[in-house]
Amino acid sequence: MTETAKDNLKEYLAPYRDEEVQKIRDEKIQLVTATEFVGLHQEKLAAEREVEKLKADSEALKKALIEIRANIEEHNQIYDLSVDTALLLEGIDGIAFDALSVIGGGDEL
Repeated sequence: MTETAKDNLKEYLAPYRDEEVQKIRDEKIQLVTATEFVGLHQEKLAAEREVEKLKADSEALKKALIEIRANIEEHNQIYDLSVDTALLLEGIDGIAFDALSVIGGGDEL
């Protein structure tokens, strides 16, 4: 690091004591501007919102798949289905079960 760069750091950190400035240099602490911080914070908030949306979507999918499986089970018990229809519903039930297993809801039904 050149002497000019050290002087620039000292100017930016004028409110800090010499020991604190030295610690920043020694530990190579990453410094960010307020603008950079705001940008990073906004990115973090956007990512958190996206995670919350994905969680909500996942819960909605779980609920729908559980309802599909419940309806299939109900129809198999109530109606006298043809073999082809029963097999089709069994296949759909298997797909719904597998999907629930993947998204963490395979214990239902």
